[in-house]
Amino acid sequence: MSAPFFGYQPFGNYEVTINFEVGGTNFSNEVFDFYFFDGKTGAWSGGVIIANGTIFSADLNEEGEVEFFAENGNTANVTSGEYHTLRISFNATGEEINYYFNGLRIYTSVFLHGITPGQLQVLHRNSISNTYINVDDIEIKQLQTPYTWLSATDVSGVTLEGESSQVNLTFKTQGIGAGTYETLMKVRANDPANSLIEIPVTLEVNDAVSNEITNQPKEISLEQNYPNPFNPSTVISYQLEENSEISLQVFDMLGREVATLVNGERRAAGEHKVTFEAGNLSSGIYIYRLKTASQTLTRQMVLIK
Repeated sequence: MSAPFFGYQPFGNYEVTINFEVGGTNFSNEVFDFYFFDGKTGAWSGGVIIANGTIFSADLNEEGEVEFFAENGNTANVTSGEYHTLRISFNATGEEINYYFNGLRIYTSVFLHGITPGQLQVLHRNSISNTYINVDDIEIKQLQTPYTWLSATDVSGVTLEGESSQVNLTFKTQGIGAGTYETLMKVRANDPANSLIEIPVTLEVNDAVSNEITNQPKEISLEQNYPNPFNPSTVISYQLEENSEISLQVFDMLGREVATLVNGERRAAGEHKVTFEAGNLSSGIYIYRLKTASQTLTRQMVLIK
């Protein structure tokens, strides 16, 4: 099973958490694999092999090739028929990867040939009959970006042909000296003719910078839900420039309404947040719509179970 839904991830610190269960007759003689690859280059980013009831973690050997090791004294014993938590921390600052099993660190490796967890592969080799693996609650979090002056609130999503999406960038000038700061925002697409779009990002900081925050929105806006993709809940944020009567609804890709979060109720000017619970829905792309007397705004979100 391959799950490339993480997509390309920018350089930074990441944490991946996987809840899984293995079992069956003679399961300890079976082999199970979790592999991570860089979403940009396709190179190895990390991974583990479960064999003989023990977890072996990916690292580079003396020849610079990927091999799997178990650290002495930190052996992880996987028991049958119980859910376990595997957590992998990608530390870009120290260029190391820490592997945790049920909260305990079991191995530390150097960065492999890939640097971010963009694609996950789960393998059940099926060499032993009557064995199984169940995987639940896969979560990837970006803990930190390497830029102190720039951050992106959302770095992934799905945009269908003929539609558009937006990425919100936050510039932080506190503690930043005067000058020009530049980087590139790279957008990867499935279009073979234009698979990589590079957008220059520039911040000019003057000697005197005002960090005053205005709490009053200047326009109606509907933000990208977070997290996205999600399972089973996510938060939808929107802003109103004035007191308004609004509706906030969720639809599937066939246009059928699956949830009403706000039904023609009056809301004050300012920022609002609503939690959407999708425990009874199946995986897929959903559309959420904010409707006021003057505007209708829509966005897409991805539910993955």
